Amino acid sequence: MGCWPLCGQSANADKSELRRTIQLNPNNVAARRQLAALLIDSAEPREAVEQLETVLKLSPQDLEAERLLGRAYLDHGEPSKAIPVFRRYLNTTKGNSETHYYLGVSLGQVGQIDQALAEFRKSVALDSNFGPGHESIGIGLRRKGDAAGALREFREATRIMPQNPLALCDLGLALKETGNLPEAIAVLRRALELKPDLERAKYALGVALHSQGKTAEATAEMRDIRRLHQSRVDSAQSEKLILEGVDLLKRQDFEQAAARFRQALELKPDSAEAHMRLGILFAKQNNAGAALEQLHEAVLSNPDLAEAHYNFAILLASAGKTDEAEREASDAISISPDLFDARMLLGNLYAQQNQIDRAAAAYREVIRRWPQSAEAHNNLGLLSLQAGELSEAKSEFEEAIRRKHDYPAAHYNLGLVLQQSGDSGGARAQFEIAHQLDPSIQP
Repeated sequence: MGCWPLCGQSANADKSELRRTIQLNPNNVAARRQLAALLIDSAEPREAVEQLETVLKLSPQDLEAERLLGRAYLDHGEPSKAIPVFRRYLNTTKGNSETHYYLGVSLGQVGQIDQALAEFRKSVALDSNFGPGHESIGIGLRRKGDAAGALREFREATRIMPQNPLALCDLGLALKETGNLPEAIAVLRRALELKPDLERAKYALGVALHSQGKTAEATAEMRDIRRLHQSRVDSAQSEKLILEGVDLLKRQDFEQAAARFRQALELKPDSAEAHMRLGILFAKQNNAGAALEQLHEAVLSNPDLAEAHYNFAILLASAGKTDEAEREASDAISISPDLFDARMLLGNLYAQQNQIDRAAAAYREVIRRWPQSAEAHNNLGLLSLQAGELSEAKSEFEEAIRRKHDYPAAHYNLGLVLQQSGDSGGARAQFEIAHQLDPSIQP
């Protein structure tokens, strides 16, 4: 037998299905565009940017992809990149309210208020019932000191979007600022009915109530703001404890690391990251049952955490649950297509089950994405060796060694090929190199 490297130890259904489609056909532009739209809707702009940039490389004239890319850049906090994308789109189409609106938002975020207002006005000129445009005009006018104009636009926005808590909050603030406290209080209460954790509305309501002499009610709102702040503090503290735990785990201080991860879970029981890290810790302690339980909790808490799926796959494979491991590795790849270890693991799982074609396809995809991967060439060589294709195997092992000279498995495997080809001297030399690099490999 040849030397196989050891496995690393380290969305909704629509998104998963689209990722699988792309995995099978990386040039499927429609699937990438559709996935990007879903990613934008689910607040995952980073991956949306990656998908859309790929679409535009494959299809440079794809206007819908360009429009979506502008939105993804904006949501990813890159308005300066979004602005030229939106402008290119508007220069080649008649435009629509939404695109002018998002261009206006991008301009506003880089401080170009007058240009932003111009775009918002274009958005409502194209569609007078486009609520976000009216709301944004109101915000711009308020910044410029036009309280009456802002109040007019906020009223129009809430007429169009009566269930939008942010628009109601803006209207309530404008009413408070213009001295209409009774209506401001009513509107702000309505905003909080729709979004109880809207701090801006709570604060404005507390101030308005205090101005009317309703001290007890005002105090209750301010206390609730402190409660919301505490919830955010708990999340931040949980993240800090996880980072401390990771550092302790690196130093092999398992007891203290476990304590940090458990403290993080006390503050935030649904922390997928904490469950995953605790699972990895248990795996290092050879407590497979507890490790599997924690990693299962991790993927349940956050089905889009690729690293959790990957680590879960490793443990399932070690437990002999190959089918489940395959599924988790595939999910990891679907979520994060550039997760190298997950792709190698999936190829190894296919190889272990003698699914030669699928294993070879997995390794070739690794090489396509990471041309310098010695491991993928080595594993492809093993598949050829097992099939008796000595010439192909030799070529792959040599490619692996070219990429990684100190790769003992590849030297050993090349020795096997040379031995089977009748070159005993060449084989002996490769076995010696492998042994020098890894004394556990006997020449």
